[in-house]
Amino acid sequence: MIPEHYAEELPAISDDHIPNSFEGLYLTLFDMANLIESKYPEVSVSDIKTIRPHMVEVRLQGHVDEKTKEAISLLLSDTKFPGHAVIDDGGGEGSIVAPSNPVFYIPSARSVSRLDLPFLKRDEELWFDHLNAIYAGDFQKKDLFFFDAADTACFVDFSVFDNINLRNHLLLYDVVFCALPPREQMAKFLANQKIMRDEIVYLASRGRLKIINIQPELKLDSKLLRDVYEAHKFAVISRRAVAALCAVDIVSINQNYIFNHPDLYPLTLPLAEALSELGRQDISNVLNFIMWPKNALRSSFEALQQASSKAVSNFGVNNLILQTVSHKLADRYEFEFTMCAESIHVAHALDATYFPTKDDATGFTDLPYALMMGNALNFYKSATGATVDELLKIEQNKAVGNSLIDPISVFEIRSGCKTSDGM
Repeated sequence: MIPEHYAEELPAISDDHIPNSFEGLYLTLFDMANLIESKYPEVSVSDIKTIRPHMVEVRLQGHVDEKTKEAISLLLSDTKFPGHAVIDDGGGEGSIVAPSNPVFYIPSARSVSRLDLPFLKRDEELWFDHLNAIYAGDFQKKDLFFFDAADTACFVDFSVFDNINLRNHLLLYDVVFCALPPREQMAKFLANQKIMRDEIVYLASRGRLKIINIQPELKLDSKLLRDVYEAHKFAVISRRAVAALCAVDIVSINQNYIFNHPDLYPLTLPLAEALSELGRQDISNVLNFIMWPKNALRSSFEALQQASSKAVSNFGVNNLILQTVSHKLADRYEFEFTMCAESIHVAHALDATYFPTKDDATGFTDLPYALMMGNALNFYKSATGATVDELLKIEQNKAVGNSLIDPISVFEIRSGCKTSDGM
């Protein structure tokens, strides 16, 4: 409700200008320092602190030219943070205290240069140089260095649980996108998969395997990532590039979505009312379902900028599914849907088949959650003016068709059988 008296009406940020100038983001002091080092990798922030209310001092390491200091001052000013920034140089070596859990932030490539992973700087530039174009719809999947629409692809997530042997995926698809486990779990992963480190490098060199990082690079086997990168420059995809992929996907869905057409805006509420009555659902849930692509788009930038695909569950279709069930069921399964949302959204963005994980020790599988979220994402991807009739026919056929079964290995693998045999 609009109040009768107010001081000022702030202009809304349009959907195709969401990331412009990083305006509207909530920035901590660490976020400001991280943004500076990401946008200007030639500088290092020695210290950043609040020197008085609404006044932030940024101290840069060593000598920094005036042009760069002015550009950094303008960068922070354009974010519209409620204050003023003083930019000084002459600082000594120092490091900004980062959040304790690296899962929920992406450090600047400069701050983790000790890892010696050149692709971090490449993908950092991809994100920051093309942000505006991505959200304007001018940068598309075909422009991503690791994506080729002509390839058949699958996504296999080994970051937490095991999966069937990689050779099955290599047999069925041109390219296998693979998320590796943390370095502490790599020996177990290699043993379970009956594969050697040099085989992973070989498969990457042939373009058959691409490593997609959904875990922080700080937690991964940096030596293996470096070897894979040296074998094939495009075979390692960092969290910044994954963020770009997810952003491109949600922008594409929103642009093509049938209810994104201005002529249909007036029909949204009457349709929601009719569906609410027909399905006996709360009208707010129905509106959220209809408007999910728009709502997801508007929430995606802050989440992806901060934590890449680890924050997908903040705006993903997992929230839609949970709101349609009872509070008891939602409370019971919220963790599973939240945990599984990342993998299915990444697979969908890659236009890749997702192979559900399975934990032999507990029997847990993300198959039912992946199936529900995958169906929802496929609906939005197909709900365009050109394809909606065909979509309805497909859904009707599904209702009387066969259901999915758990993934099974096509063949058993003996120890010592190299992936290069017959590849």
